[in-house]
Amino acid sequence: MSGYRIPSDYQNDVPKSNHNWSAPSYGTIHCGLAYPVKFRHLNTGDRFRSKPQILLQSNPMRGPLLNGFKLITICTFTPDSVFYGWMRNGKRFSPEEYKDFTKFYFSPYAIGFPDGSVAQVIDPVFNEVRYGSTLPAGLLHGYEGWISDIPIKNGSVYSSALDHVGRGGLWDWLGVAPGFVVPNYTVTIDGDRSDVTTNESSEWNPVPALSYFLTCYYYIANMQEEYMFYTRSAFDIYPKEEQVYSAYSFERIFNSIDPNTVLDDILSMSVHSKNGLARDINSYVSSPIKVWLRNGLGSHGGLFSVPYRPDLFNNIIKVGESPTATIPVIDGTLEQRGDYVAVPQLRMQTKVQNWLDRLFVSGGRFGDVLRTLWGTKSSPYINKPEFLGVWQASIDPSNVVASAAGSGSDGTVDLAQMAARVDRFSDFKGTQQVDYYAKEPGTVMYISMLVPEPSYCQGLNPDLLSGSFADDFNPEMKGIGFLSVPRHRYSVMPEGFSGNSAAAWDSKQAPVLVDPNQASVGDTVAWDWLRTDYPTLHGEFAQNGRYQYWTLVRQFTEVFSYDEPAGGNGYGANSYYGTYINPLSWQYIFSEWTIEDPNFYLLSWFDTTVTSSVPSNYMPYLGR
Repeated sequence: MSGYRIPSDYQNDVPKSNHNWSAPSYGTIHCGLAYPVKFRHLNTGDRFRSKPQILLQSNPMRGPLLNGFKLITICTFTPDSVFYGWMRNGKRFSPEEYKDFTKFYFSPYAIGFPDGSVAQVIDPVFNEVRYGSTLPAGLLHGYEGWISDIPIKNGSVYSSALDHVGRGGLWDWLGVAPGFVVPNYTVTIDGDRSDVTTNESSEWNPVPALSYFLTCYYYIANMQEEYMFYTRSAFDIYPKEEQVYSAYSFERIFNSIDPNTVLDDILSMSVHSKNGLARDINSYVSSPIKVWLRNGLGSHGGLFSVPYRPDLFNNIIKVGESPTATIPVIDGTLEQRGDYVAVPQLRMQTKVQNWLDRLFVSGGRFGDVLRTLWGTKSSPYINKPEFLGVWQASIDPSNVVASAAGSGSDGTVDLAQMAARVDRFSDFKGTQQVDYYAKEPGTVMYISMLVPEPSYCQGLNPDLLSGSFADDFNPEMKGIGFLSVPRHRYSVMPEGFSGNSAAAWDSKQAPVLVDPNQASVGDTVAWDWLRTDYPTLHGEFAQNGRYQYWTLVRQFTEVFSYDEPAGGNGYGANSYYGTYINPLSWQYIFSEWTIEDPNFYLLSWFDTTVTSSVPSNYMPYLGR
């Protein structure tokens, strides 16, 4: 027998060409948010070689700054197969079926609702109804509404519908021009747009947005926190009616989202595309995802918060309460008086407790469970972005001195008065460039974030609260597991001056039964304060000091004064002890403090070459 047969497949010999993808990306940013500064789609077989160079500048600061920031940029590749089930389910398709395969799209508009349909959820953390509006077809408010990214006031009434894509939000960074308005190009009958079957300029590929989420989830988010947080649209942050509100409130700035909900929806998309046919994701995803994507239409909306860098105050275990293995007590009356715990049972329950502790500290993600419990890395075929590289640079502001007296945006400037600004170019010398070969199609993405390196001044030093020698560490007390962290480590500042919140601090009211500073804010590893130290502030750099704006101080209990845009009159009740950054908590070092005033300027240059099957000869064949 010859063994001859026509091969069932063969490897195509595809010629490759080099293309220069080097280009800059300019943008204004807040610290503490993750920005998708650059993304490109790679085809199968593409070789991607790239390295970022970044220039970071800032507005002048109110005074010199003693702390610094960390500028971090990461690069990932998310395969299309995460979203399209037909790529991995092994099914066979005919050439005709392949030809008709479609992609998912996201519609910012709603057919049949000229005023914009509304998706809403009850925020699981803030217990408040949160909205995500679609864009209507056409302008509702004319020129003034078109250029403004915040509600337009007509007398005492504020606009209730966003009419265009705002500046600085998720879809702006993903490539939708701010100011985009859904074309009103079809004839409507009594406002009914049910006859609209397509609006191609308003049907966007959602994969980059979902790739952004997955990258934030796998490589930025803190897995010890149950929820992730993304910015609300500035349109939603500003009040729709006359009211005093906190310019700093974490609750005001962010919506929370359960990442498991997004992962379930991505799985649903994969299942619904198993036969190669996809459509508007609004048909597949749940309301929390719709609210997130639609908040991304507005100014500064849809961007995920970045956790602080780890230190003593950012290592709380927050995934529920730490698990406890029970130890059965055996009746020992036949052998001795009294009950006792059997040693074999104690050993077994100790092992069970160790197992539970490892599951607890893992954060619950399966890939992390494998690493924490078994010491292995997860399979590359678990649907997640592939990490390609990280670049970091310390950003230390440059102090400047006024050479003459005058006036500035925030008041009088005296001769020799000190201030600061950021002006730092980082080419990340010594860092290797990304060199990635795409074995399947997908999205390569750079995400940049500016993380403050704070100091602290609101809590009590743990060493001050050792009441007996039994409270001190001894070798027999090592490895005892997790202990609750009292509020006083973070803040002993009063919270609120009215209502129930004031009772614990108001001497004119009846004393409370429990010291509020003893309330637990989470669990952490025992004796954690003996393993590290943290920067502290004292004197006029400390709480309410005249030079506090010279420092980056993290305030767990937020404080407001009459002079600030918050309009408050003392200590606020918006305490947040989690690890995610509120960008507006770091605006006080500048003159402008709102979400509409990003004080940092980012210029990213990506020195990029791609080798692909796209030919270098760009003219059509005109053979003779």
